[in-house]
Amino acid sequence: MRCLLLLLLLLFAAGDAGAQGIAYDQLVETCPVEPRDTAPPDFSRPNCVTVPLQSLDPQGSAMWVRLTATVPPEQLSAGEPLGLFISGKASSEAWINGRRIGANGIPATTPEAEVPGRIDAVIFIPDGLLQAGDNDIVLRLSAQRGVLHLNYPLQHVGLYAYRNPTDFILAAYWPALITLGLLGAGFVVFGVLAIRGEDREGSTLLSLLSLTAAAQLVAETLRGFWNYPYPVHDLRLLTLTALAVVFGSLLVALVTLRATPLPRAGRMAAVGISLLVSLIAIGFADAFDLKTALALVIPAIGCVCLAVWGALNGSRAAWIWAAALSVFVLAFRFSDGLFLDRYFYFVVAGLLVVLFFLQAVSLVRERRQRVAEEARARKLETALDLAQERASPSDIAITAPGRMEKVSTARISHLSGAGDYVEIHTDDGRTLLHGGSLGALEEELPATFLRVHRSHIVNTLFVTALEREASGTGLLTLSTGAVIPVSRRILPAVRQALGVVAGAP
Repeated sequence: MRCLLLLLLLLFAAGDAGAQGIAYDQLVETCPVEPRDTAPPDFSRPNCVTVPLQSLDPQGSAMWVRLTATVPPEQLSAGEPLGLFISGKASSEAWINGRRIGANGIPATTPEAEVPGRIDAVIFIPDGLLQAGDNDIVLRLSAQRGVLHLNYPLQHVGLYAYRNPTDFILAAYWPALITLGLLGAGFVVFGVLAIRGEDREGSTLLSLLSLTAAAQLVAETLRGFWNYPYPVHDLRLLTLTALAVVFGSLLVALVTLRATPLPRAGRMAAVGISLLVSLIAIGFADAFDLKTALALVIPAIGCVCLAVWGALNGSRAAWIWAAALSVFVLAFRFSDGLFLDRYFYFVVAGLLVVLFFLQAVSLVRERRQRVAEEARARKLETALDLAQERASPSDIAITAPGRMEKVSTARISHLSGAGDYVEIHTDDGRTLLHGGSLGALEEELPATFLRVHRSHIVNTLFVTALEREASGTGLLTLSTGAVIPVSRRILPAVRQALGVVAGAP
């Protein structure tokens, strides 16, 4: 974050004539704030010391700081209102050339007396106060609140054109925010697939991975949307590291599932080992940016190794995993400190695109297998029905005004709708009338009968030929000599069904 902030301020300053950031290695004078202090001291006290600006640490204390800012003439002649920008974990009060210009919160020697300032503050500098050349700046800083002790709590001090300090922070974050839509889509799409039961474990992991990355992006860019009180900064850093740990663990779980032949117990062991190594590395790291980076990169390196091992064991998809995760690791290596602030989310978005592709391929393969299995099941069911019908034909009751007759279904060649009646054609050339609908009678017929038209049902055991006409409709020829029309919409299903019947014993 500090690297990003410094880069942003440089870019921000590029549009301001002579904008002046205070060098991070500038030597500054500092003294502890004493209870009787109401104005800046003369810095001649025995307990005053000279340290680099980057070494200032007001955490758990209150201090006076005196530094120098050199203002070029062109900055004063530009005519823009100027402000003193202070970014860091501290409450602050500022004097320029001996005049108090304002405060960010209320710095104090005790937590009870302190009012926390904003993490990024700008204090307006009245016209005519600055002079060309060196200007004396005195700050009173305190950071009595918070749960963490940061190595570099004060991130930047500088003189720039007066504006909202979150503007330039958000300006650098917005490219990463583009990926939020894709991360949200990943959460929804894979979540729906998991609920529907399509590759439930893999889809659940992908959904949670997308959600974790989206939450991490929101937490990372929060500083650009909300200029929060500085104690919130500790909670934000802890949240980012915790989300990175969760992301790394989910990534290992997903890669071991997708790219390795490990059983469930082996996959859980891999996640546990990765988590343990990450936590140990986090414990030894001194900066929170490094902690968060290690929580992401250590599992990613482990996943590259696991994916290569899976590829060597015959998984072709594992090579894609290995390549994608190698890009993840290389992005961290060559990102010049901007990995967490920007490139991580682009890499994750790219990884999700790869995962979308792999998941789509996997789902297509699974659906093909399911369709094939369903076709085999239908074929077996039809074969069993045919065998049963041949061995023991069923009977149906035919009713007409004044009479009822039972007819064996084995003797029926086809049925045709005729208004309020159904014409039942038998193998001996008879045509019987049945009082009822064709649809109701269809439900009583065995599986050997197939509806081929809105008005026709045939017994597939009597079919001798199927022809397709130029119009797209079809004609079925029965062994009785009857020719039955087949509708264009039903023709493919009829062809498939007749193929099943032909293959039945």
